[in-house]
Amino acid sequence: MKTATHNHAVNTRGSRLDLFQVVAAAVFLTLVGATGCGGIARDTDTYRVDTGALLDSRGDALIACYDHELRLHPDMAGTLTLTFRVEKTTGEVIALTWDRDYTTVSEGLATCAVTAMAGLELEAPDRREGQATWRYRFVNNPPPS
Repeated sequence: MKTATHNHAVNTRGSRLDLFQVVAAAVFLTLVGATGCGGIARDTDTYRVDTGALLDSRGDALIACYDHELRLHPDMAGTLTLTFRVEKTTGEVIALTWDRDYTTVSEGLATCAVTAMAGLELEAPDRREGQATWRYRFVNNPPPS
């Protein structure tokens, strides 16, 4: 079993989006042993990069979730921790949830993010199942007065 830690910074700029910045995400990825012989076998770093790119594909949806939450709670900031598995035969992200013990943003933001990330699938499945924890830290950066 292999475990990897990755820090990933995502910067966002735009009209309404100047109010926040997704500062960092970390993934803790564990690859569970292979059974069967179909699919490719990514190493830990490749699995982490591929998973990160997959999650990044929903970046606009995650930004929309935060933008919506800022309208309700202008001071919203904190950490969102998502946990999930990547199914080995299909590459589908399964068992996607937010970790209540390590999430400090509102339940509304966390639920919106889980919904936004639903349905993700790695293009090339892997011979091993991936188990991941991905953290996003939201920092509220109000525009200068």
